[in-house]
Amino acid sequence: MRCRAALALAACRGAPVGWCDHRRPRRRCNATACWADGVCGSADSVWRPLSGDFSNATLRGRVEIVVSHCSVPLAWLDGDIAALAARGVDVTRVSVYSKCGGGGDVGLKFEPAVVYDYDNVGRCDHSYAAHLAEAYDSLEDMTLFTKDSFRSQPRRRRRELADVVAGAAAHGFGCGVGSEASDWYDGPTLRAWTIPKYRKAWDQNRGRRPRSGGFASPQFRALGAWLESVVAVGLAHGAAPDQRAHAASALSRAATPVCLGGTFAATRAGARSLGAEGWRAVARSLDRGDNIQEGHFAERAWATLLAPDPAPALAAWVACAHRGVVVARKSKRHRQPYCPFAGMLHAGGLGACDPGRTPPNATCGGLKAR
Repeated sequence: MRCRAALALAACRGAPVGWCDHRRPRRRCNATACWADGVCGSADSVWRPLSGDFSNATLRGRVEIVVSHCSVPLAWLDGDIAALAARGVDVTRVSVYSKCGGGGDVGLKFEPAVVYDYDNVGRCDHSYAAHLAEAYDSLEDMTLFTKDSFRSQPRRRRRELADVVAGAAAHGFGCGVGSEASDWYDGPTLRAWTIPKYRKAWDQNRGRRPRSGGFASPQFRALGAWLESVVAVGLAHGAAPDQRAHAASALSRAATPVCLGGTFAATRAGARSLGAEGWRAVARSLDRGDNIQEGHFAERAWATLLAPDPAPALAAWVACAHRGVVVARKSKRHRQPYCPFAGMLHAGGLGACDPGRTPPNATCGGLKAR
């Protein structure tokens, strides 16, 4: 109650929480680009600022779609482009990064669509970072990043791409796959997160060794070290004061948003909160192989790098008000050496995080809250 009351006062009486301008009157609590707008209404929009319900949001603007492609035909994307157009979005181009030797015809009717052939390294994260670096000076109002296998995500968690773009228009960043419990993670826990090994049936390069070393990174032992490295490169090549402030926030905040699944949308301003050399550093860190540790670090860092910074007051409240932090729990039945949701905060009353219970598609052998 202490934390909830504090946020209610801060958000609804004008303190600088989220992106609410504290100089605006209370009625502007529901203004665009305000992560705390749900405090005055739905609590779900506080805990799910990236993956909430944006199906009724009004959309305008120019959007580029970036697709990381391996083998799935992209005919399905034409329907999503039509849905975006119906909601007032001008899709100006589609950039396809083909990574499995396909190239050529990817099954997409939309024009203009440009197909780039890339080595199969770094998975979708490498495609996205390479695009941000190369298109840095010509980015549209918003960019939607997705992969050819997006439609294989569980239907109950997969969001329509038009809603993902709407999330970016409203909050600066939209996530394509709904979270298990919330979009917020404990900052220190996330920065200390690592993954010792990883095997999945859809590992295209299964059995092949990365170019440099094995799965484990030869340079970074945890996500925080990787994040600090790529941010430092961006700052070293000249940075504006707002970029330096963003870097400081990304590396120290008490709570930070996370978007898993490899589909998200971001604004031009969000992309430019890190310099082009910083994005090249992200791409370079992912080019030593396909299935590598750095790719899992990048997946968990996209929202931190691209979304607007939550105000310290909001991050501190989320870190205070949560009812539990998801931690890995090994059992005789499940012996996964890591938990993909480690550090996730939740507000309570959510089965995915109840002690001793396992969500339907959990891979960490049961989640428990502490």
